[in-house]
Amino acid sequence: MFDVGSFNTERIIRSVEAEGSELTSNKMALATCIQISAEWYSEALKYTSRRSEKMQQTASRRLQAAANELLLQLKNDRSEFYRSFVVNSDQLAKQLSNLSHGIETALRLQPDTVPSSGREYDLVEILAYRAHFKARSPLEWLAGVYLIETFALNFRVAKGTLLKNYTVFAIAVLKELKIKNGSSNYSAESIRRAARGGRDRRKVKKVDDMQFIAERQMHLYAACGRHWKREALKRTLEDLGLSEL
Repeated sequence: MFDVGSFNTERIIRSVEAEGSELTSNKMALATCIQISAEWYSEALKYTSRRSEKMQQTASRRLQAAANELLLQLKNDRSEFYRSFVVNSDQLAKQLSNLSHGIETALRLQPDTVPSSGREYDLVEILAYRAHFKARSPLEWLAGVYLIETFALNFRVAKGTLLKNYTVFAIAVLKELKIKNGSSNYSAESIRRAARGGRDRRKVKKVDDMQFIAERQMHLYAACGRHWKREALKRTLEDLGLSEL
């Protein structure tokens, strides 16, 4: 978990105001928005690659194998022996069977699967949430989406200084969060490239991410004491010119 204290927030504000931008919210609102951005970035780190997905699949298969082995033991010719000390062995066998079936069902689901039950709906929603992160790299999410939204909601920029001001803001935030490119801080060009979303991810299956966008933006708006409406932040970004970064 990343944490931005009030002193660090003041340092970020000073960096941006030195370039001519004006804070339109307040220090607490900005700190909260940065915290929200950092939390979503943490999620992007987990789900952008397939590593966590593969680890979960491996763990699920191991659990399924263990359940199947126990079920087999309960059903073999020594089942009467187990009944002598396993209370409700028939119920346990049913639970193990349900567990194995449930794991198999969960592993066959995809982010775009049409669910056939409430349980499948919940699982598909989780898969879609994780899958939508694969459309960008973690840095592209942070510098190209989350911090752009945060900047748009908290600052007013002087005419002709937009790109420079946002880049200064993003660099300052990454420094405070200690997010680095190896052992070095990210350069201004790295920030601008991430904001443009230059990575080719055309092979990634697209998912409907509107609900996740809405959830994130509602939290950002609430942090600034504002009411979110669909397309509201898009208009704010367009007014600032940030949608064309």
